[in-house]
This record gives sequence, structure tokens and C-alpha cells, in this order.
Amino acid sequence: MKANTSKNKANRVETIKNQVATLNSNALQATEGLVDGTLAVAQQWQNVFEKAMKGGVAILGKQQDMAFTTLEAIKAHLLKSSGRIQKIVNRQPVANKAESMAVELTEATPVVAKKRGPKTKKATA
Repeated sequence: MKANTSKNKANRVETIKNQVATLNSNALQATEGLVDGTLAVAQQWQNVFEKAMKGGVAILGKQQDMAFTTLEAIKAHLLKSSGRIQKIVNRQPVANKAESMAVELTEATPVVAKKRGPKTKKATA
């Protein structure tokens, strides 16, 4: 019986080794398939993102051009409107108004010459 049991043990060990080898081979194949599939999908997404980035940069450039064009148009409109409003209200800009007031005040004020006495030297102690 002892010979029979050791033979059975050897058969069982050999069967387990074969099953483990088959299981390992199947797991390895499944893992390789999973990795290959992941790499293929990642490559596709990389291509999609590359196209999106190239298109996004072009769109961003166009948006910046539009923004600057709009700002220049607003600036020109404000300058033109400011001139129109000044003509309608008949208002001078503040600097011109202050200058004209200073000129008017200077012309209206008579100039009085100060009389000075003779210069004296201070006594030193």
C-alpha cells in the first residue's frame, strides 16, 4: 500500500503542477491581451487628444484675434463718442478748462509792483 500511496501522491503532485502551469499560461495570455487592448485604446485616445489640441490652439488664436479686434473697435468708438459728447455739451476737457480759467484770472487781476526798501546787511555778533 505504501508504494501505491506514494504513486498516487506523485500523480496528484504532477496533476497539480500541470493545472498550475495551465492556469499560469492562461493568466499570462489574458494579461497580455488586456495590456495589448489597453495600449490600442490609449493610442486611439492619444490621436483624438492630439487632434483636439491642434484644433484648440487654432481656435484659441482666432478667439484672441477677435478679442483684440473688439477692444480696438470699442476704443475707437469711445474716443469718437467722447468727442461728440464734448461738442454737444460744449465742455472742454478739464486741463483746457483749468488753463483757460487761469488765463482769465491772470488777465483780470492787476499787477501791483512791490516797493522794496534799501537792502541792509545783518549785524553779526
